[in-house]
Amino acid sequence: MDKQSLLEELLRREEAMVSLEKYIEYCSGMKVPKHMKYVCDKLDAVARGEIKRLMISMPPGHGKSYCASHYFPAYYLAKYPEKQIIAATHKQELSDSFGRKVRNTIMSDEHARIFPDSRVSGDKTAAGEWQTTVGGGYHATATGANVTGRRGDILIGDDLLSGIEAAESDRERDKLWAWWAADMFTRRKNLNTPIILIATRWHLGDLMGRLDQAERDGNGEKWERVILPAIAGDNDAIGRKPGEALWPEPFPIDELERVRKNPATTSRVWASLWQQNPVVDSGGIIDQTWFKWWRSP
Repeated sequence: MDKQSLLEELLRREEAMVSLEKYIEYCSGMKVPKHMKYVCDKLDAVARGEIKRLMISMPPGHGKSYCASHYFPAYYLAKYPEKQIIAATHKQELSDSFGRKVRNTIMSDEHARIFPDSRVSGDKTAAGEWQTTVGGGYHATATGANVTGRRGDILIGDDLLSGIEAAESDRERDKLWAWWAADMFTRRKNLNTPIILIATRWHLGDLMGRLDQAERDGNGEKWERVILPAIAGDNDAIGRKPGEALWPEPFPIDELERVRKNPATTSRVWASLWQQNPVVDSGGIIDQTWFKWWRSP
């Protein structure tokens, strides 16, 4: 490697030490698109302790879990190897899969070039339960599972509802709310323990919706929100013009319009799943049955 190439390589490593965006680019080789950079910037603020409660809601396939459940835990544990992460999804198999990706990323050559002292301990290396060499670690769990006896320095919940069927069920939504309040939320090390929630929105009464309502009612915590719809509306968070696609390379606007117009995509599914703006069951915010018509005299 010549001197110029070596200097460029060292600069890339230095950038990756302080920026999740650059860390992902160095480890994956992928250029991080604009919307994912926005997510990475918020996650960097979590790592620095500037954001304590973060919600990320984006359409399916747009990289929210890639950033927040795969690369962020590896980056966070490299910077704070003594910390403990508790991460949950709607099923243990998926949680273990994320744990495996995080562990393998830390064990990769790319990660080692950025953080040479960041390593996984040989004492415990299971996909869903492993430790760093200085006592930190990662514990994968699932909605409904018992996490008693564990404490996390950071909690991550990713798609805690399994899908539309669970979201439509009052019972399933109530079960998730009860588990969150009584089990997962109580696993914080202290009141300032950061919490990250990642989801595609399904229902007004899903976990994010209930936390939103609690905050509006003055009974809940204040959350920072990343809300990125598939097609931009007014006042877009990343500066898109109305009608622009979120990630036009894999999801161009004409393809999104075909999805929207597909008979299987109801207005409610489009509003919630793709636009991150769940509406009432009838598909709109205002229900005409709320009003009575009166004949004028």
